[in-house]
Amino acid sequence: MYPGTYFFYTLMNNPRELDPKSPNHEKNIETFHALSDQIGREKVIWRYDPIVFSSITNADFHGSAFQRLAKALRGHTQRCIISVVDMYRKASRRLRNLEKGGIHIHEPRAEEFDWLMKTMNAAAEENKMAIQSCAEEQGFCSGKIPPGKCIDDKLIQNVFGLDTTHRKDPSQRPDCGCVASRDIGMYDTCRFGCVYCYATASFERARERYAEHDPISPSLTGRYEATVSKKKKTSQRSLFE
Repeated sequence: MYPGTYFFYTLMNNPRELDPKSPNHEKNIETFHALSDQIGREKVIWRYDPIVFSSITNADFHGSAFQRLAKALRGHTQRCIISVVDMYRKASRRLRNLEKGGIHIHEPRAEEFDWLMKTMNAAAEENKMAIQSCAEEQGFCSGKIPPGKCIDDKLIQNVFGLDTTHRKDPSQRPDCGCVASRDIGMYDTCRFGCVYCYATASFERARERYAEHDPISPSLTGRYEATVSKKKKTSQRSLFE
């Protein structure tokens, strides 16, 4: 139905304290399999991120969860992307509020982190998938896991035969490897309520915007009708250059 499309599918098994409304991981695995079977495993990329280290999700928790999920997804994807949670202002207050419930967010010890990266790397290799990091600083996990690109010019060329731009997206973080693209998403539109989410500053606003969604509208929320300004003309450069 959608030629030229590939998907990132976030699949973890976090406790409800972190992911209060996500479908259970067994249902998510079924959906992942169905999508992969329909469009091809090379077009469905598994995201295990962001990794939150806490008193209920320590390195042992993530190592075990990743191993189980990697085994369950074997043959249905060729790539996995991981990252560690960033304490964006939008999410840091919610994460700090977990302390009131006795859940402590912490930085892992160096040996814990190194063990987890080795465990993930081995599990990915055992289950025939490449593992990459997303927007992590140079030297992430001592080079054991290479940096990846979500908007990946090589993947687009190999899978779809399209020679798109090879320019790094200047609007992204320095450690992001994505090539230039056009983002058609919108902040404050997801109702799942993940505590660590940096794309939603207000869950109440997200519910309001979700209610404004019109499936036949050209905009994600409400109805935005594009108009041509007589004062200023803007141009879009092709990404296929």
